[in-house]
Amino acid sequence: MKPKGRFYLYDVVIPDHQPSDAINAFIANQGIKGGDFMREDTIIHFKEEFSTLDWIMKKLLINAGFIIKKEETQDGLLKKFYCEKSGQSN
Repeated sequence: MKPKGRFYLYDVVIPDHQPSDAINAFIANQGIKGGDFMREDTIIHFKEEFSTLDWIMKKLLINAGFIIKKEETQDGLLKKFYCEKSGQSN
């Protein structure tokens, strides 16, 4: 990617502070929004998939040469990163 190129990432990102509480609240909220199917599907997600901790995701983006311009969190775990490629080569 060229310097100043923009990169957007939207994914499940587990917060560093009280991760178990955030996951349990997210599962409960999915149940409210989508019933038993969504709650069970969300539980399966956390049992079978590998979601990344916030500090790790930030480090990955920075190590890939991105500057994190803005972050937004929705429902405690859905995170948006708005990034820009730095002018330095990695």
